[in-house]
Order: sequence, then structure tokens, then C-alpha cells
Amino acid sequence: MGSLSDVRFFGGLFFLLFGRLLSIQITGQAEGRPMAVMAEAKYAREAILQAERGKIIDRNGELIASDTLSYRLIAVLNEKATEKGAQEPRHVVDFEKAADLLSRFIPMEKSKMIEIRDKAVANNSNVYQIEFGKAGRDISHETMLAIKEAADKEGVTGLQFIEDKKRFYPNGNFASYLIGFAMREEDENKKYPQSVKWALSRHTTRH
Repeated sequence: MGSLSDVRFFGGLFFLLFGRLLSIQITGQAEGRPMAVMAEAKYAREAILQAERGKIIDRNGELIASDTLSYRLIAVLNEKATEKGAQEPRHVVDFEKAADLLSRFIPMEKSKMIEIRDKAVANNSNVYQIEFGKAGRDISHETMLAIKEAADKEGVTGLQFIEDKKRFYPNGNFASYLIGFAMREEDENKKYPQSVKWALSRHTTRH
């Protein structure tokens, strides 16, 4: 008698599970929620892919221009950035101390940084973070590491860096104005279409 009850129990359980799987397969839903959406929410991730510009070299293979890693400086002001129980604050606790430190590494006076902070707080008392304009952009990797090291040593918190890309010209920034210019051809016998000849003749200076 007991064995018959067991058979009925496991048989009922089997048909229940089979019916459940069949329902999911047909409808594509579980507990009223689409399975495809649930799977996408679990495994799909969004990320911003930064476009990379190619390297430019001259005819001898020497590098003229390329992308290089740089950083943008941010000072987090809002106390909400620091979660409860955090071992170290993630916001700037002493802004004047932070400004004094930064003035040694970026081209901006301490007083100007404090002015930027005061203006941002005046416009929005709950401002989350501030930046430092051009002085806080295009920071090299070496400078970023130096600021972090000094901040750790002096107990300055709330300074963050965002990775960015900038164009690097080994021969100086002036090269950016020259790249793309071609050498003038002095071939007087070069044949041009009539429309081009007419355009060139209008800009030819006669002596």
C-alpha cells in the first residue's frame, strides 16, 4: 500500500514539473515575467567604448601623433558619497587642505579652487562634485600617481580621477597644425581637368 502511495506521489510530482516546464517553454514566461528579459537583465551589461584614433607616422616610420592616456580630476564634496561603515571617507573632508595639496601639482592657485567650491555650493548646497576646468584636465599618469601618493601621505580624501584620452604629438603640439599638409608638386607638365585649370588660373599671380 505504501509503495503505491509513493508511486502516485512521485508520479504526480513528475507531471507537475513536466507541466511547469512545458508552460515555460510555450509561453516563455515564469511567474508572469518573460524569461528572455530576465536572462538579459542577469547577463547583459552596458559599457561605453571609447573610440581610439589611429597612429600617424611619417614616411620613415617615425611617430607623428598617437593617443595617450590622461586623467580628469574631480573633488567629491557630498558626504553621501561615503557609505555608512566605510573605513575611509570618499568625499573631501578638509577642502582647504586638499586645495593646498592640489596647488602643488596642477596650474591653479589654492584661492581659485576655494572660489570654485564656494560658487558651486552657493548654486547648489547639495552639489556632489566639482572639477577644476582646464587645470584639472589632461593630467598625465605620473602626475596622477604623485597626487594620489601625496593625498595618502597627508590624509586628503575625496579626490578622484577619470580616465580620458588625448592626442600626443612627440614633436610638440605645433605639429597638430601641420599634419595633413602635403608637399607642393612643382611638375609644370602635370595635366589637370579644365575646371581645375580655370580655378588655378584665377589664383595665379602674374608678374
